[in-house]
Amino acid sequence: MPIRIPDALPAAAQLESENIFVMTEYRALHQDIRPLRVLILNLMPTKIATETQIMRKLSNTPLQVEVDLLRTKTHEATHVSAGHLETFYRTFDDIRDIHYDGLIITGAPVEQMPFEEVDYWPELCQIMDWSTTHVHSTLHICWGAQAGLYHHYGIQKYDLPAKASGVFEHYLVKPQSPLVRGFDDRFYAVHSRNTDVRREDVEAEPQLEVVAVSDEVGLYIVKSTDSRRFFVFGHPEYDTDTLRLEYERDVKRGLNPQVPAHYFPGDDPTAEPAKRLAQPGSAVLHQLAELLCIPNHPLRCPGHLSFMPRSTGSRPVSLQDRRPPMVSWPFWQDTPGPAASWDRQWPAPRRACPCHRVVYRDGRLSPPDIFGGPGIQRFLLKQEGVPFLADGRVDLSRCLWTAGHEE
Repeated sequence: MPIRIPDALPAAAQLESENIFVMTEYRALHQDIRPLRVLILNLMPTKIATETQIMRKLSNTPLQVEVDLLRTKTHEATHVSAGHLETFYRTFDDIRDIHYDGLIITGAPVEQMPFEEVDYWPELCQIMDWSTTHVHSTLHICWGAQAGLYHHYGIQKYDLPAKASGVFEHYLVKPQSPLVRGFDDRFYAVHSRNTDVRREDVEAEPQLEVVAVSDEVGLYIVKSTDSRRFFVFGHPEYDTDTLRLEYERDVKRGLNPQVPAHYFPGDDPTAEPAKRLAQPGSAVLHQLAELLCIPNHPLRCPGHLSFMPRSTGSRPVSLQDRRPPMVSWPFWQDTPGPAASWDRQWPAPRRACPCHRVVYRDGRLSPPDIFGGPGIQRFLLKQEGVPFLADGRVDLSRCLWTAGHEE
């Protein structure tokens, strides 16, 4: 489904060339659908490359994604033009009063420095504290994961004897975690880092749980028990050739880097990299987006679905998903015509009603011009366990939410 970004952002042309649906701001504003709002705090010096990589992964979510780019004000970027930052990036002062569905904090090439010596560390801590009240769920990547664990839980990082670089096999410790839904029991994922967080330190913290690890390079995914914070110690955003470009860069710098492990066939850096990045290990970003777009999922806070689809003139009914129960309010009345919108026609709810749970009285789903079409609605309902009949209609006999029902 489409990803919504500024029309002139350099990533837009690259993503469109890859046949990824990039929606113009004008078109997005005229859709009757609430976009998933994601903030990306881009700490990488190669900002254009990183923003393109992350947006490519986010484009796999079934809903429209609206992306805001955030930079630190206390650090002067030198690898990107001031015009690009001024045009496409915002500072914390610009967004401090905005609520987001998700926040992604990238890695940064400062991992061998003590956290407190990073020039933007106080600002980063301020953003991480702000995220606890203004963001449903935060994904920390690589050094961003180490920084998040240190700030929120006091967990230290340690220097590795040699850089962990390559595509490594991992296995699931907590396969029931929704973040790894669809993952194989064993999967491949990219690491590129010089420091490490020890598994025993994480397991000693009762507010954290390990989701996936590697026998070779240790932790890959850690999450908070309340599913508000996710920590990924690899690079799920990397493209297939990113490790090669990093390796060639370090060779030119005279750093004598090791060849990335399990990456080049026969460890020959002149060969084309293996295609293992297509494995689910790189799917963490769009899997998180899918979770965020499911209203009333534990990753979501109630009351943030602010836009409803337009009525079609038929009296709607709403589904009660028994995992978790629906919120209800008395809006049962016939609509005066197809142009009436819900937020004008009916009283405001005490908590927001997930619009994808409203269907026709006979169980039919939304028409193509409403909400994004029946395909998106069916996807979200199936994610929540809503049963369907053989003809594609919702089985209302098993999940109808009756008028006047209250929690």
